[in-house]
Amino acid sequence: MVEHIYIKNYKAFEKENIPIEEHVLLIGTNNSGKTTILEALDLFFNGRLRHDYIRDKTKDVKIECSINEKRYRKVYSPPSFFLNQDLSIGDFRDLLDILYIFVPKDVSGAYLVEELLRVNMHTRLCDQMQPSLLGLYDYLDGVKDKDMFKLSRFDVSLEIGSINEKMDKKWFTRILEGIHHPKVILGIDHLEDTFDKGVLSRLLELYSQTIITTKEDSLIEEYPYYVQALYKDDVKEETDTTLRLSTRQYDKTMLLVEGKYDVAWFERALKLLGKYQDYRVIPCGGYGNIPHVEEQLKKAGFKTLVVTDGDARKKSSLKREVIELYADVDYINRKFHTNFEQMPKRKWQLFKAIHTKDDVVKKVLSTWAKNHLAKDSAFVQELNAILI
Repeated sequence: MVEHIYIKNYKAFEKENIPIEEHVLLIGTNNSGKTTILEALDLFFNGRLRHDYIRDKTKDVKIECSINEKRYRKVYSPPSFFLNQDLSIGDFRDLLDILYIFVPKDVSGAYLVEELLRVNMHTRLCDQMQPSLLGLYDYLDGVKDKDMFKLSRFDVSLEIGSINEKMDKKWFTRILEGIHHPKVILGIDHLEDTFDKGVLSRLLELYSQTIITTKEDSLIEEYPYYVQALYKDDVKEETDTTLRLSTRQYDKTMLLVEGKYDVAWFERALKLLGKYQDYRVIPCGGYGNIPHVEEQLKKAGFKTLVVTDGDARKKSSLKREVIELYADVDYINRKFHTNFEQMPKRKWQLFKAIHTKDDVVKKVLSTWAKNHLAKDSAFVQELNAILI
């Protein structure tokens, strides 16, 4: 699955790195980048580049994804903005079996049916299904035929011209339920505008990864997985976005942490400790923002708990200076070609020895924590003591 996405010079983002979960709901104000993430994935997987989205047409567009702990970068260079293989990173043959469906706002029925065909015909079809899907392709190409075509799990009666008319929400749902490829990432922009909210649980079951945007508060409250807040400017100026992160249950304690890369560590630890249902992890965009976020949450009636990195030296701080110092030393040596005998004591020693940008290091170790952090680790045990 996609674990992080880096977007440069495309639509809402001059340069941004966003952690992604297996199932994630994106929220934020207008122009905060929710839709840009979905469109950047459409560019990365399907090559659909919108030239009007390029911020600076004299510079490269870069979309980088961490997928199953490996980095893949696609670079599109001016003036044509074709894929620049020389600057791209990763063996893209690894990704041939991963498909991405982007459902934009105000989607048409024809678009969704074509996506259904693209994905379902990616694999070898059984003899019974192949004629039906090929028949539907003939229809879309202008061959008028009113027969019933078998579309995966359901039948659709295609009246002439109806494929281009706006279908209702039940039609859209049935189309997405017709996808049978096992490795599909589904991106839906403003789910509430195109689908009934009741379809959410069904889509979460059917798709290996879902990335959904919404403006609907009730959907945020009901969403069973991770809610990622995007801030257009500064977290301190976007109180509404922060509070919307916390609207689900007042009986949960809001666990405030410094940055977005910390979230995977804390959520994994809470699951290992059996306390995930009792807390909601909220990244505050840096240590300096924590007092403001805490104040706003308390005013709204929420219980809060602040856990900072060790360099803050607070009562509820971790013992080590930064959360990355709790990672496995053997993993760090393999991944970053270092030769530590044991984890360094200071954060500058760690980052100085690794000849990679700090954000990349944090991103990689965040993914490691999400997949490999163990209950007996020092970080989990320290957090458990703080929670008690």
